[in-house]
Amino acid sequence: MITISLCMIVKNEEAVIGRCLDSVSALVEEIIIIDTGSIDRTKEICRQYTDRVVDFQWIEHFAAARNFSFQIPVIHELIGIIESITWRQGGSRIDECFIDAKIALMK
Repeated sequence: MITISLCMIVKNEEAVIGRCLDSVSALVEEIIIIDTGSIDRTKEICRQYTDRVVDFQWIEHFAAARNFSFQIPVIHELIGIIESITWRQGGSRIDECFIDAKIALMK
C-alpha cells in the first residue's frame, strides 16, 4: 500500500483550517504544516492534528515556500501539496473545495 504525507502551506487560516484538516486526515498518514507568518490561531489549530508545524518566512514567492516544503524529511513515498490557496490583499484563504489539490511523487 502506498502511504502519503501531506504538506500544506498556510497563513491566517483559522476560520477553515480545522475543517480542511478534518477532511484530509483520514486520507494521509502524515501532515506537515508550513506556516508563512500566521498571527491568528492557525498554528494552534494545526497542532491539534500534527506536531510538524514549521515556520517559513514569507518572501512574496509561493514557489519558495513549496520548494522549502520539499526539503522537509517525510516518512512516506508520496507527498501531497495543497496548492489551492487564493492570495488576496492582506492575506490568503484556502479554497474551500480543494479541487486543485495535487500529489507529487517524491523519490
